[in-house]
Amino acid sequence: MVDKPVTDSDLLVLVCGQVTLDRLRRKVLAGNKTIVLTTAQFALLEFLMLNQGTVVSVEDIRARVWGKAKVDSGAVTVMIHRLRHRLGTAGRIIVAGYGAGYAARAGGKDARWKEANPRAARA
Repeated sequence: MVDKPVTDSDLLVLVCGQVTLDRLRRKVLAGNKTIVLTTAQFALLEFLMLNQGTVVSVEDIRARVWGKAKVDSGAVTVMIHRLRHRLGTAGRIIVAGYGAGYAARAGGKDARWKEANPRAARA
C-alpha cells in the first residue's frame, strides 16, 4: 500500500498553542472560547497556521487574504493587530518576523525563534 502525501485539504483541524481552527466548520477556539472572525481574519489565521513556524511575507499574506485586490502593507498590519485582539491572550501565537512578515508559533517569540530568524535577532 502506498501512502498518500498529506495536502492542505487533509488538514481539517489546525492547532497552534491555545488556538484551534476547524477548516470544515469554519470555527475558531481560543482555549475553550469560540472566537468570531471575519472572513478575511479567518483566511489570515488559516494561512499562518498552515505555515506554522515559518515566516510568511506580507506579500504572500496579501495575495492569500485579498487576492488581486490592491491592498497596502498597512492593511496587513491592522489585520494582524485586530486578529491578535480577537484571540485575546491566545493571540500571542502570531509573531512578527521583523522586516520579513509574520508567523504562527505555539511558543510565541523565544530564543530559538531568534536563532532561526536572523532579522528578529537584530531587533
